[in-house]
Parts: sequence; C-alpha cells; structure tokens
Amino acid sequence: MVAMADPQGTVGGEGGLLARVVAASATACEEQQVARINDDAIAKFLDGGGVPLDKYKRATSRVPLPLKFDDAAQEINFHSLLALLSFGGAHEPELLRLTGSNVDDAAKFGLIGSHLSREKLDATWMKNAHVGSVSEGFKIPVREDAPSTIPGVTVDRPGALVSHAQALCSVLNETGEALLSRGYTDMTQFILHSARSDPGVEGLVRSLSGALPGFQDTETVNGLDVLMLKNAQVLAGELSARMGKAVEDLRFDDSDKLTAVADADVITALITLGILEPATTATPTGTAETVADGAPREGGEIAETAAGTSSADGRPGQAFKPKDTAELRAVAACHRMAESLGEDYRPHELSLYLKRLSRRKEYKDAPRFLPRESRAL
Repeated sequence: MVAMADPQGTVGGEGGLLARVVAASATACEEQQVARINDDAIAKFLDGGGVPLDKYKRATSRVPLPLKFDDAAQEINFHSLLALLSFGGAHEPELLRLTGSNVDDAAKFGLIGSHLSREKLDATWMKNAHVGSVSEGFKIPVREDAPSTIPGVTVDRPGALVSHAQALCSVLNETGEALLSRGYTDMTQFILHSARSDPGVEGLVRSLSGALPGFQDTETVNGLDVLMLKNAQVLAGELSARMGKAVEDLRFDDSDKLTAVADADVITALITLGILEPATTATPTGTAETVADGAPREGGEIAETAAGTSSADGRPGQAFKPKDTAELRAVAACHRMAESLGEDYRPHELSLYLKRLSRRKEYKDAPRFLPRESRAL
C-alpha cells in the first residue's frame, strides 16, 4: 500500500486534525520496515492482568504540584512552559550523570525554581533567554574541565550538555518572539484566546502547532511527513484535566480525541514488554513474565530479540538505534493495544500509563531507548 500525502505532504490529509494524526501513524506503521507490534506479547501482557483499570486510573490522574500559584493564569503558564521544554531524551544519560535528573524532571525543577524565585515567566523572559540563563536556571552544566597536554593541568571547554541548553534556549526564544509578534504577553493569553476562538482539545492542538514552532512535531517515514504533535497534545490533555473545573474555557468535552503519543519512555516500556520488536524477528518472541500491573517479575528475563542482544555485563543490549526514532514513534503511537483493552481505556492515557511504568524500579536495569535529538522527545 502506498501512502498518500495531503497538499502539505503530510500522511493522513483527510478528516479532523487528530484523526489525521491517527491515520498518519497507522499508515506509517504499515509502511515502515524497522519495527513491528507483537500481538502475542500484547495478548500475554493483557492475559497477565496487563493494565488493571484501578491502577490505570491512578497512573493517569494528575498529581498536584507542590506549588502555590497566585491565580489560574499563572498555573496555565507554568504547565504550558513545562510541556514546551520537556524534551532532550538524546541527552538523558549525561543529564542523569551530571545532574541526577531525567529530562522531564530537569524541566520541571528548573521551572519550579524560577517560580519560587518569582521570575515573571512571560514572553519577554522567553525571548531574552540565553544559554547562560538556561544553564543557571535549569542547573544544566555547559562547561567541563578536560585534561591538557600539561600534566596536572586542565582546560575549560564546552560540556556534553551544551547542545541541550542551546536547544532549550532556542525554543524559548522562538516561542517568545512568536507570542510577542502576535500581541500576546505570555502563554496563558495565547492559550485562553485560542480556547475561545477554536474550542476543544483539537482546537487547542491546532492553535499551538499552527502558531508556535516548539509545538510543531512531524516525523518523516519512508519519505512522507507524519503528524505526531506530542507536546501540543500533552499540554491540551494536562490543561483539560488539571484546569477544566476552574477555568470554563478549558472545560473541553472532546478529550477522547487525543491520540496515543510516543516518547522515549513509552517506546522503552513497549520494548521491555516485548510488544515492540525488530521487524526482522522471524517468529514471535516470548516476553518477560509480568506481574498484574505489567512490570516484569523480579528475576524475569526480557526477551532478547525484543530488547536486543546481551551486553558484556549480562544485561540486554539495545536493538534499536537513534536513527530508528521516526519509525518507532509511528509504531508506538498505533492504537492497537488500547483497542484490545476496551472502551474504558483511551489511547492517550494509556501512553501516560506506559510512560510512568517505564520509570518504575522494575525497569531500572532494562536498556532505555535513546532517541535522536529532537525538540519533541
């Protein structure tokens, strides 16, 4: 089957925006030849209790932040910036080594610090951000000492995380400039105006991805552009769930349209469970024996063909590489698993469940998928 592109060259050109995202991922999933979904692994996962409804609901509920906001507008702005800046998975090993934080926590802690210090996180602050302020505010070291040719003497040089700080700075600058050029003083003004003029989660995703480069998210699979819109969807879902009761403009009734979103955590969980495996695997693989909530049982082995070949220390290696990111995102965004669970489960929330599952202690020795550098992952 040959995928057709819309006039903008994006797979899935018909229907509403989020319907196009679903269609695009489904088409790309069929067209790519990097990974496949192991239906036997899905069945085994579900037969073992896979995603108990009560644990699913707890895992997908939003935990209140330990912060006091002056008003709803300040809280909306905080969550908007958090969604915008939660990327950098390609740098996570260095982030963990140098700061002890993963990508999401680094963004969250940086914004919490700025909030507590009463910084005004508006469009002007975003436009004026620079690598130094990002490094200081988000505790991202951008310099390191390196050995010199003189014994006992070190030299200062750019560190491993300088490109991550530069990317965060670039997104802030672009977003601040885009907001100011349209007459908005901060993200909250943009969000609320968008929600009134184009109501619903789909309208908000459309506004975010249409006006702000940091929320545009397209992958290329087999030469065709595939809409993903991960961060825009995550933000729309967060605002609806957290702020819908307090802010009428964010009381959306179409949250069920949000699609499955695929980041490195979701891909890691699916690989670890044996659900996502290399397309070249000749026969269905076994998966780790699982407990009721889907985490591997203690001592259970992850399927070698699902996670990769064994490394020198005996742990599974990584079969997929950063260059496989586009194909893996397309396959992981497929709605097949949610459809197998039934109508009580939504694809978007199932992604959140898998994301949290991948960060549990049972997964600490599983190889994590490292995506290519991206402002969406």
